[in-house]
Amino acid sequence: MQLTDFLSRVLPSSGHWFVVHIGDSGATPTAVAAGNTAAVEQLIERGNRTGTNTYYGVCSFVAPPGETLKRNRTCAVLGQFRALRVDIDVGDGKNYQTYDDAHDALYAFVDAAGLPDPLLVSSGRGLHVYFPLTQDVSFQQWLPMATGLRGLATQHGLRFDDNICEAERLLRLPTSINQRNGQQ
Repeated sequence: MQLTDFLSRVLPSSGHWFVVHIGDSGATPTAVAAGNTAAVEQLIERGNRTGTNTYYGVCSFVAPPGETLKRNRTCAVLGQFRALRVDIDVGDGKNYQTYDDAHDALYAFVDAAGLPDPLLVSSGRGLHVYFPLTQDVSFQQWLPMATGLRGLATQHGLRFDDNICEAERLLRLPTSINQRNGQQ
């Protein structure tokens, strides 16, 4: 799947998307509002070229009433959502020892819960799992769905980072390089 296809399936159609570059520990993260998929792609390329980790906000952000959207997320309010997601870590002391273990457990959960096949992104240290929605939803609509997904995953024994319901969560973008281990 091409990056633009992925983004059109998981990012909402309204509001601003934020791409965040995070350098070495101690460096100040840089957040940039991106209004279209071409801008997101350019920001990924810049992160890969400069050796910074590149993430994005999983929802759109909008300016508070009467204000303009600034360069960071601190002034923004949550906009819309277009996907539910699960973060599964892989490696020593993590949710699963290997990618194969994580993949097998994920698809056992998907089958047992009767969920559609998800979109997967390798984070370089695990899997970011997306269940795209058919339309944009508000935070008030998204949160009960995310809570339900967390309950289903727990019920079926899937091991995951418990950040499913964190609306402002940053996740790695496809084609970005995890600078900690050089994996895409």
